[in-house]
Amino acid sequence: MLVKNLFQVLNEAVDDIAVHLPPSPQEEKEWAEKVKALRKMSDEILEGWIQFEEHFDEKIRPFFMEWLGPSPFEGMENSQKKGETMEHDGEASILGKKLESEKLSSDHKEDFKRARGYFELGMYPESYRILESLVKEEPNHPLLRLYFAYSALYSGEKGEAKRQFSLLEQTATDEKIRVLCFNALGILAYNEGDFQGAEKRFTQALSLQEDFQAARYNLGVTFFSQERYVEAISQWEDYISRRGTLDMELAIHLTSAFLRLGRFRKALQVWEVGGFQDKKGLLLLLGQFFERLEHFTESAACYREILKTNPEEVEALHGLGWTLWLSTGEVNEAVPILKKALSLTGDHLNIGFSLAWIYLHHGEWEEAEKVVETLLRRDPDAALPLALSTLLSSLKGSWQEAEAYANRLRQTAGDRNRALGEFVYGRILLSQHHLEEAIAAFQRSIRKNPYLRESFVLQGLSFYLNGQFDKAEEVWRRILKNNAKSTPLYQLPSKG
Repeated sequence: MLVKNLFQVLNEAVDDIAVHLPPSPQEEKEWAEKVKALRKMSDEILEGWIQFEEHFDEKIRPFFMEWLGPSPFEGMENSQKKGETMEHDGEASILGKKLESEKLSSDHKEDFKRARGYFELGMYPESYRILESLVKEEPNHPLLRLYFAYSALYSGEKGEAKRQFSLLEQTATDEKIRVLCFNALGILAYNEGDFQGAEKRFTQALSLQEDFQAARYNLGVTFFSQERYVEAISQWEDYISRRGTLDMELAIHLTSAFLRLGRFRKALQVWEVGGFQDKKGLLLLLGQFFERLEHFTESAACYREILKTNPEEVEALHGLGWTLWLSTGEVNEAVPILKKALSLTGDHLNIGFSLAWIYLHHGEWEEAEKVVETLLRRDPDAALPLALSTLLSSLKGSWQEAEAYANRLRQTAGDRNRALGEFVYGRILLSQHHLEEAIAAFQRSIRKNPYLRESFVLQGLSFYLNGQFDKAEEVWRRILKNNAKSTPLYQLPSKG
């Protein structure tokens, strides 16, 4: 209770200062002193916590390991080996020709301890700021750099995180550090839509440490996102056999993979083996699966079953509202449900997009624009709202505005987002009868995401309108040959 009250007082002090920002020139010095005092208090609390944790580890934890588990710092200091590394050109030379687990200089020990404390408390930007300076001073300390890389990742500094993990992966001699780097680089690649790059990194991690199960789990997710369900199931079943446990999230992934292969009995067996009493996850998954099959009555029934006991379950509300609209085309029941879901999440991207999409299809363009503007204020680079803004501008005949939105989307991170950007850009060109340019745009979209069926459809139409009937037929036949699954705009981008 004392700790809770202490942080309540600190948060109130922050709020009091924030109300007066930015300060006037006359008051700036006064408020700066208050900020410095607050920061000093925060540092003293953090230092006290670290000292308590170390004292606790020394005096008490060894006698109660079964109940308490290891220290949050245990295993990190001694996780490196001395030895030679390969020489590297370019940025890797920053670390020098040797990468050894050298002790930090006495001048930096306290700063590193403070940075670690911030990191363990989840205060990653604070940890990042300290470590950024320390890494410049002690570039040959791999553990320091590893903490810095993770602080960058969790602070949203993905470019810096990627650079630091890449440097460590190339130069670190310790196997554990390299495995962690491969896994982190795989996650970064996956989030950029580079599934082949992610697969390579997770495989590299497993080649070094076969028992590093985080990489095995992630490799399964990567296969799943490429619709390689058999390979995904293989990785996840291996993961389960090695760990001996099956959690809810993995059960949902595994069930979904079996369902997409049409193996219904195996899908249900996952839940029997897991012994899950709560069937909400299964009902949600089945609702989504029936939705993909366009069995909307069954899908809505699954969502309604969830809402009987969980009336504010956001995913079920979203699914029900969307499914009702798809099945009936009526807005009177669907829109209030989606608005309720949106009110519970605070401008959730996918729910907001669904609502805007419905408004668009019913000619309520102003309402659609209001929703999309709210979403873009929240995230100016969000792919779905940018795609919808492009379409809205096109419908109004505002071609310059539409092209500006499309170009923003074409420059976002990730192949799937850029594929969507090329698709909407191609639609603009097709609408203006610039057929050659449209064909090229749809081709770029197909290269970046061969599962976006609409790109094939409209490229074929562009060829047809351009009098290239043989090429139109060839493109349309590719849809059947490749069995390219239709991925409606409202589902993009998806991570499976």
